[in-house]
Amino acid sequence: MTLIFVIILIALLTTAIASLSLIVWVPTRKKDLDRIAAMASLKNGENFIDLGCGTGTVCCHVAKNSEANIFGIELALPFYAIAKIRQLFLNKRSLKIIWGNLFNISLGNFDVIYVFGIPDKLKDKAKPKLERELKPGARVISYVFAIEGWTPARVDKPTPDSASIYLYQR
Repeated sequence: MTLIFVIILIALLTTAIASLSLIVWVPTRKKDLDRIAAMASLKNGENFIDLGCGTGTVCCHVAKNSEANIFGIELALPFYAIAKIRQLFLNKRSLKIIWGNLFNISLGNFDVIYVFGIPDKLKDKAKPKLERELKPGARVISYVFAIEGWTPARVDKPTPDSASIYLYQR
């Protein structure tokens, strides 16, 4: 009984800590996955990362349709476990799911960074990290929310009811 309690406590704590990072977990809508993959416009050998990948929906979808190297990083253990299970079932060597804090990894080797965060956290936390670490030519895709102070190269919003997807080129 104690082991179950400890596991539940760890799961709740990591989920609470992860929610302070960029956003409380809200899944990307499945109907937007093809639009996100198209915005990424990945070429063979490029590196894509989903910051706070949750259950791995975006990175698994992108991995299915690409020969690029796909990474997802997630801090909340329950979501990480689901993403790892999805990774195993997808059985694609180019897909890696990492347990960790997105603010503790270097983004300098990535060509495309996908992020779904709330405006204040994007502006105050993610934007400074991205500006410090992104290599020239890197692309940033922000789902739903614009990154304050950056001018998007493209905004995909095919209908008034569609979620906005912002593409930034560094």
